[in-house]
Amino acid sequence: PAFIISGCQSYTQENHMIRQDLYSGKFAQATTQLDESSLATESRNYALFTMEKGMLLYLQGDYIKAINQWQKSDRKLDDLYTTSISKTTASFIVNDSMSDYSGEAHERFLIPIFSSVAFFANNDQNNSLVMVRRTNDIKKALDNDNEGVNLFKYDENK
Repeated sequence: PAFIISGCQSYTQENHMIRQDLYSGKFAQATTQLDESSLATESRNYALFTMEKGMLLYLQGDYIKAINQWQKSDRKLDDLYTTSISKTTASFIVNDSMSDYSGEAHERFLIPIFSSVAFFANNDQNNSLVMVRRTNDIKKALDNDNEGVNLFKYDENK
């Protein structure tokens, strides 16, 4: 029974201790716990895991490793974003918990922003600028694909 209960835990419940360490500034401990969590081993959570790990590495000042994690997440989210609607709909009908984590619009948008800041902190202005441009490209693509839907609550252009 305990296995069944733990298998049904939400991401937030399972990672409560990681969050506590994060909020306490114990970033290395939080990273170790993240690496040992089910998030690290479940392929369907790959994008979420690499986003989280990137943020923890960034907070530790390891900008290059953080950027590498965010780039992995960005590629995975791009792949998942281009998945057909019919496949996504079918996965929700069969079992939503079995589909890959495909990210929220704000996450797709924030990854290159965080990467830009990390590149800048690492004194790499050229790649920082590339990430700013990537952010703009993602925003345009999201706007085009979701015409008439305001994905960003405080976006004054819609």
